[in-house]
Amino acid sequence: MGRKRPITIEQGEEIIRLYRGRVSRNSLAQKFNVSRPFITDFLRENNVPVRGAKEAGNQHFDKFPIRESAFDPPLGEEATYWIGFLMADGCISGRHIIVQLSECDAGHLEKFKSFMGAIKHKTSLVPAQDRIAGGREIHIKPAVRLAITSAKVVALLATFGVVPRKSLVAQVVGLEANRHFWRGYIDGNGWVGTKKKTGRNDISINLSLCGSKPIITQWNAFGRTLTDSQCNVVHGKGKEWQCLFSGRHAVRVIHHLYHDCTIALTRKLIAAETVLETYAFLLNPNIGYFWKSPLRSVSP
Repeated sequence: MGRKRPITIEQGEEIIRLYRGRVSRNSLAQKFNVSRPFITDFLRENNVPVRGAKEAGNQHFDKFPIRESAFDPPLGEEATYWIGFLMADGCISGRHIIVQLSECDAGHLEKFKSFMGAIKHKTSLVPAQDRIAGGREIHIKPAVRLAITSAKVVALLATFGVVPRKSLVAQVVGLEANRHFWRGYIDGNGWVGTKKKTGRNDISINLSLCGSKPIITQWNAFGRTLTDSQCNVVHGKGKEWQCLFSGRHAVRVIHHLYHDCTIALTRKLIAAETVLETYAFLLNPNIGYFWKSPLRSVSP
């Protein structure tokens, strides 16, 4: 802290002017060689409202500005997509929005940074680590992490259901029938592709996601508007639920979600496009339920 001392009238006027211009009390204390409490008392004595955490909204306003209108209505494709992605793979903590992705998806995190106008924010590398869970060792791959601070953005996201501690209760509000939201959710917490059926000479085309029971129920209802079958819903490990469309039903839902889109996770978009290119004929409503696929695999 600086040494507490009297200030001149001119200095006092400059303190008020700078503070109203969003310069922090810490910066002012350093500039005028006084303590932060002195700056606080001086502002209050001169009837200048002192910004607290709730009033400031974004404590990094000066150094780390963001586009706080990113999720203002009306929502475009990109904003709706990121709401879905944050619902699946984002974390809300206080005034902070935190996203942590596998290192191989670092490019996608950069897309989110660009969308949020968080140009000066730096992503951090989370090193690989080994953990013991359920009595067995689990290897966690390296990851990249981004944290953005904005009370306004957090409040806006909450109106769509993206709230703290949402893992077991997640439920979208107002975007239940929006394909861009669901594509974002699948990119964050889903799987697209094919795999060989055990003991059989054909493959299964799958579109699956996992999450809370409410969000899975909403996804099932949305999927049934796209194909003539509901997805297979199962209660997974712990309290998480899983949902699966397969075969021709999966192809039709994948087509609706990923065809002609402008934003998606690159590796899942490639998998979706490969499925659609290989099995486009399954979009024909006359294809029978018991069609069997040839043995050709698509990486997720």
